[in-house]
Amino acid sequence: MNASEALARAEAAGVRLRLRPDGGVRMDAAEPPPADVLADLRRWRKDVAHLLALRCLIAFYERAQADALAALAAPDSDLAAERVVMAQHYSAAPPGESVR
Repeated sequence: MNASEALARAEAAGVRLRLRPDGGVRMDAAEPPPADVLADLRRWRKDVAHLLALRCLIAFYERAQADALAALAAPDSDLAAERVVMAQHYSAAPPGESVR
């Protein structure tokens, strides 16, 4: 068992976990979850909080990327050249890494 598995088990049991602004975890459920699920969440509390924070970060970057792509797709002849340069820049791999 690890934090990822504990989180998956809790969600499968109908538990909704959210990260609080203070870094703690808020738990909501329609009915009390099984005792072993709660025990796993307690055991992996800090790691579950980190996983929830990572989910938030990934969601933020995915939304930012989608917004940027939507902005680039909008027709605007005045910005066409700038958009080409931006697309080339952001699609390039960092030095030493290959592009997938």
